[in-house]
Amino acid sequence: MAKQVENSCECLLQAISRYLSCLKDEDKIVRKRSMESIKREISGKWKTLPVEEYDKLVSVLFKPFLKCVCDPVERVRELSAEALYHFVENSSDPEEISSYLVPTFVQRLGTQELVEISEEVRLLEVQILTLLVSKLQVKMACYLNDMIKILVQTIEDPYPEVKKASCTCASQLARVIPAHFHMQSESLIKPLLRTVSHQHAKVRAVCVKAIGDVVQYGNNSSVKDVVSHLAQRLFDQAPIVRQAVVSVAGRWLSELPDRYSFFSKLIPLVMTGLIDELPDIRENTEKQWKCAGQKYLDENEKDVKDQLDFVKSDPDHYPSGAVRPTFGCRFLVKRHLYYILPALLRDLDDWVAATRIKSANLLYVLLLHSEETVTSHLEKLFPALKHAASDEENEVVDKVQKSAELLGYFVKTETWCHVYLPTLSTSSGALLVLASMIGGSPRIEMSPCLPQLADALASPDIRHAVNSLCQFWLATSVESLLMVCGDDCVNISYQLFITLITIQGLAEGDEKILHQVSRCLSRLADVHKVENVHKLYEFHSKHLLQHLETSHQLWTVHSPEWAVFHTLLSNGGPALENLAEEWMPMVLANLHPSKDPSLRLKLFSLSSTLFSAGLNSQGYLAAHLETFLKDGIMANLVWRAGRTESAMRTATVSCLWALVQADKLESKTVASQLPQLLALLMSLLDDDSTSTRLITCKVLSRILPAVAASLDDLQKLHELYPALLKRMDDVRNDIRIAAMKVFPVYFRSFPSGYNPTLYAAHIREIYQGLLVHLDDPEVKIQDNVLELLKEISTVSSSVLLMETKKAQPMHRDPSYCKTLIKYLEHLQLNQDEPN
Repeated sequence: MAKQVENSCECLLQAISRYLSCLKDEDKIVRKRSMESIKREISGKWKTLPVEEYDKLVSVLFKPFLKCVCDPVERVRELSAEALYHFVENSSDPEEISSYLVPTFVQRLGTQELVEISEEVRLLEVQILTLLVSKLQVKMACYLNDMIKILVQTIEDPYPEVKKASCTCASQLARVIPAHFHMQSESLIKPLLRTVSHQHAKVRAVCVKAIGDVVQYGNNSSVKDVVSHLAQRLFDQAPIVRQAVVSVAGRWLSELPDRYSFFSKLIPLVMTGLIDELPDIRENTEKQWKCAGQKYLDENEKDVKDQLDFVKSDPDHYPSGAVRPTFGCRFLVKRHLYYILPALLRDLDDWVAATRIKSANLLYVLLLHSEETVTSHLEKLFPALKHAASDEENEVVDKVQKSAELLGYFVKTETWCHVYLPTLSTSSGALLVLASMIGGSPRIEMSPCLPQLADALASPDIRHAVNSLCQFWLATSVESLLMVCGDDCVNISYQLFITLITIQGLAEGDEKILHQVSRCLSRLADVHKVENVHKLYEFHSKHLLQHLETSHQLWTVHSPEWAVFHTLLSNGGPALENLAEEWMPMVLANLHPSKDPSLRLKLFSLSSTLFSAGLNSQGYLAAHLETFLKDGIMANLVWRAGRTESAMRTATVSCLWALVQADKLESKTVASQLPQLLALLMSLLDDDSTSTRLITCKVLSRILPAVAASLDDLQKLHELYPALLKRMDDVRNDIRIAAMKVFPVYFRSFPSGYNPTLYAAHIREIYQGLLVHLDDPEVKIQDNVLELLKEISTVSSSVLLMETKKAQPMHRDPSYCKTLIKYLEHLQLNQDEPN
């Protein structure tokens, strides 16, 4: 049997001997065919040979095949490389052939210029080296320099498959000869770092694993060079790359010889995996993280013994939905927080949005682990949080908000108030952080700090914020206080009230903020145990008005105090009626003609609304209305040039109309100012503004009956009708009709002893002026004038009859005159004409 086997080996050699000699032929075609013939002859046969015979065959074929690795023909090189791979894979002792193999491959692969141009051949050769490493194990130490030369070049090979194979080879080499590898490992770092950003995800993943092995089994000081590159791979879109980074960092935390020197760099890498978007990566990271924490405790048992013996149970006041990390993980973070936090806070301000998002998420996890240890870092943490809270990325803002809430849970309220409140400013970020910390603080710690917090929120610099986002977070801060402390807020009710009223006044119609303020006021009313918000106004309006009184002389329409005053009067309701002594002087001071016109317009609009809504239903304002009429309304009815002043007169007479229409002005109040008031109203009848003229007519129709008894000066009364007759020629029909409605009231205002015969000239002029419009082009006007003349004919029907007959021939349409004449004649038949 042995002789048969020997003959089989000899037969194989005899069969290929001719082809072996042809491998040296100068004709490349001959060499190629010879190599293919050799493969064909021995394919499948050499696997059946015993080990000794196989090694004998290899000893004969190895060197000719190794020479063919340098053949110019690619096919020859490829077939020879395949054969060499088979030799290494099946040889019982590849150490002998390695002494020839490795130097040859150094020439082919280890030079700066690309010698082996075939991608497939380069891949086979790297795979041969990888196989050789796995076969020889520690014996590869003698070839370390040569292997490094090769890998430095092949790791950056243009062919991705060669890159992957080279990275795998580097990993295996580092693992089998760690004692020698550390002397040369740094040579591979730069090629690996240049490859780790390759466009193929599988290349990046394999490269990350290679970096992990090269650093772990080589020179550990390379961690500082690679950690930033690994951190960048945590943003990789491919999950396999992120998984590789987390696995490497997690393994380093537990196995890296010098890991204690690099904890501050490795912990962020691992913890980033805890916030990965894929559950598998998070679960894998959590396992590695827990193992690292437990191993740290085991290795430092003496140092942490006291803390382990007195470890606190999970706190009652803990963020809802959050799972508390293990003690080992918390301890590991607390020990290295000082080194981790500054770099993380810098990344919160990075120009790349993805970096800021990742940093904000990592900060939350880091604070969850550090717990009360973060107290000593507040001065660095607060500025970064305030800045990041104003980020344009919503995810960053959301995580900053949750991180600030953690500070409320873990830092004593007294401590963060002492550090944070002096730096509080009117920025949305600062107020967001404050609202979040309040929301996370326990009531038992918050209550003693309520006065300090309330004073900070109510300070003018804070509550006068005009930015809508600032107002939202300021209102949220108040709401958080009310939710956390409940009834304890009764002692700071005024500060919260003035803060909310200021926000409401400055919100400028923002429905979201107004709804939020309304909700807070209702909650504050509940704290006071009163049935509605109006009762809350009763508690605080007087104090607030006294506060506003100190600055009311300086108000403009842009003054925050004015906004507060406007809101207070608009919403105070019944609570303001008995406080007129406090707020009316402020109104009058700002209605002075020298004050800001825009402010006066708003004040008159507000006053009109208040009077129309029923203010003074209890009569508390009666004592102030005469002053309001004289110093407020009449002072602003005086004609002044300009569009602004024209709008002012319209607003002023509108306010007067609101007073008159709501019956707020008593007759004696109007009578005391009647001469001046009538003179002003007469001038307004000729105002440029149509609204002013219209409203003036309406005011006259309501005032004249109320002051009829005071109109003892007939000259003043007679001076009024020319202005009314002039309005009959107005361009607006509604004004003409409104003027007509004044005439009946005007005639009823004549005193009881009025003698129409004595003053027939005035009566005649009025009738003549009205009869002209009995021939108006507008039928509606004709009808109204006819009815008006019938109504006022009782003053002197004979004069009217005579004037109508005179006017009839001059009218285009005499029908209305005929109707009026017929009516007057019938009227005279039924009553005696006065002498």
